Order: sequence, then C-alpha cells, then structure tokens
Amino acid sequence: RACLAAVLAACLAVKGYSFLVPGKRIGSRTSQVRKPAAVRRMGLWREDSVLDRADKRISGPIFKLKFPEPLELLLSVPGAFMGFPHAFFGFTPLTMAWFASPVGTGSVAATSALACLAAGLLCFYGGLRGLFDFTQFTKLVIFALPSLCLAACSGVFGQVPEVAAQAGRMSLAAACLAVAVTIPLKAATDRLRPAAALSLSDQIAKRRSPLLAPYIKAMCAGGQSREALPSSDAAVMAANAVLLVQFWHAPPAAWMPGALAVTLFSLACFGRMYFWAHHLLDVLVGGSLGAAVASVLVHTGFGFRPGHVGVSFVIFLVAVAAMQKRTKIFDGDKAHQ
Repeated sequence: RACLAAVLAACLAVKGYSFLVPGKRIGSRTSQVRKPAAVRRMGLWREDSVLDRADKRISGPIFKLKFPEPLELLLSVPGAFMGFPHAFFGFTPLTMAWFASPVGTGSVAATSALACLAAGLLCFYGGLRGLFDFTQFTKLVIFALPSLCLAACSGVFGQVPEVAAQAGRMSLAAACLAVAVTIPLKAATDRLRPAAALSLSDQIAKRRSPLLAPYIKAMCAGGQSREALPSSDAAVMAANAVLLVQFWHAPPAAWMPGALAVTLFSLACFGRMYFWAHHLLDVLVGGSLGAAVASVLVHTGFGFRPGHVGVSFVIFLVAVAAMQKRTKIFDGDKAHQ
C-alpha cells in the first residue's frame, strides 16, 4: 500500500506540482500562464523575508570563503560529485556493500566500487571540462550505473555476501527515494539558490575554480536557479550516512561508523554551501528528509530486494520527469559543455 501511495504521489507530480503552489489549480488556464520573472509570484518561500535574511546572514561566511584550487577540487567530491547519479548510483552503493561485507569477503564489492568511481569521475569532471556533453552522459549514467550496481550485487562479477548485496540495494533505493521526496518540495518552495539570489555569476571566475565554473553558472539562471530548498544532495548523503552506521560490519572501533557518517555529511553540506548551491537551511532540511527516508527503509526492510530497487527507481524517474518539465534541466543545457 505504501508503494502504491508513493507511485500515485509521484504520478501526480508530473502535473508540475501546481497543486502545491499557492494560487494555482490543476487544469486551470491560469496555471498554464507564467507571469514575467520580475512580477511572477514565487512559491511558498519568500525571498527577503525575515527567515531568508537570517539564513543568508548565517550562511554568508561560507559563501565568502576562497580556498586554493586543489582544495576546491577535493571539496567538490563530497560537495558536488557525491550528490549526482555519477556517484550515488554506482560508487556509493557498492562502497556500502563493501563496508557491509564480512571480513575477507568484500573484494568483489570493493573492485566494483572502484570501477564505478573511475567511470563516475570521468563522466562528471570530463563533462565539466568540456570533453563531452555533460547532459547526455548524465542521462546515460542514470540508466547504466544502477544496472551495473545491481548486477554486481547479484553476483554477476563474483560472489557477494547477501548481507552486503542487501546493503548495496538499500543504498540505491534510498538515493532514489530521497531525491524523489525533495523534488516536489523544491517546486513548492521555489527558493532561489544563493548563486542566483545574491547575483554571484560575475564573481565565479575570480572566486571559484575554472573547472567548476560551468557547474555554478548553471545554477545562476533558469529553472536550476530555483531548486534551493531542500537540498537533494544533502538528502542523499544523509540517507547513506544512516545506512553506513546501520550496515558497517565489524568496524575497527565502535565510534568510527558514526564519526565517518557525520564527517561525510558535513563535508557534503559545506561543499554545497561553498559552491553557492544551497543555504544552511536548505542542507539541514534536505539532510533531515534523507535521514528519515533511510530510517523508514531500515525499519521496514524495503530496499533489500531487486524489486524494491525497481519500484524506487520508477518513482525516481517520474519525479525527475516532473522536475524536467519545470526546470528543463535536460533540454540541451550548454552550461556544462
């Protein structure tokens, strides 16, 4: 029943979430007409409200930081790469399977994780560098990496302990559902990203790495500029942080799973703010949603089976289709090229 309810909610999302935005009704003619950007009423979030100003004031010190380029590139791994399908559909779930493997049985999961890491890094940073079309390769990644991950968890490339396979599958399902939960909320709040709200596009060349400039520029205008609250990247990282604590088999010390989970999540949130993608409130709300999704999956056992991953992936695709209708994120975006 829960799965059917989730699918129904995701299908309704294809309508563009107009039922979540004040002043709009599904099927009404007024919902089809967009006002000019200067006068169009935003969603539930109010720019320059008391809460918005307070959030920007608290987040401001991070926005103003400037690190050396090598350090920026390192920060972009948890702060950008890990929140994309290039990581959470391949490297992350297979790493989860590796951590969940009993001692001496994780070689297949580890090798598969490293292979997916190499492929994901090449597709992500190669696309930003302009070696190929970032958008088209992202579409390929969305379908190819989950298939390879499920194949690895099913023992196609070598024996993987069942407990490890279950951890990997649940990581896949959690990523799908964490992203799917955030998408309608992004549409409802319609909050501007810091890069757009603070008009930072003309400062990218001076204050951020040239390699990451296309990534940041894409968030300064158009549909991507209105995707701040909540952070789906933070949701995915928080979900996997919960699963890491749950599934890490025989850690060297009892405190290590929690410490590593908090560190990785904190780096991801810090990176999202440093690259002007989110405010502090955005990552905290996103992280709370992701942790809640993972906790429900662990409690119910949903995500252990390949069929669970399939249902979650369909919900993810429907949610992304709705996001595409609203933001046109996959419509020949030249910002990454």
